[in-house]
Amino acid sequence: MVVLVWIVLCIGIGKLHYNRGHSFLGAFFVSLILSPLVGGLLVFLSRKDQAAVDAHAIASGEMKKCVQCAELIRAEALKCRFCGGTVG
Repeated sequence: MVVLVWIVLCIGIGKLHYNRGHSFLGAFFVSLILSPLVGGLLVFLSRKDQAAVDAHAIASGEMKKCVQCAELIRAEALKCRFCGGTVG
């Protein structure tokens, strides 16, 4: 039972690290080998890689870049919330 909880925590740490734009496997294995506490510290002390997060959002199709101001907006948007330009 303890091993199962340990692995679930390591998977959660890996997912958090991936959501911040970094490697899932790196954080997972650090957490698995050392402890989920050390892995959690790794996640919360690392900086968010905004370029990787943006690239993932564009690749998944949930976001797109405004052609006028280059800000990320939702894929369904008809008007940019940053510059007010029409997207289309």
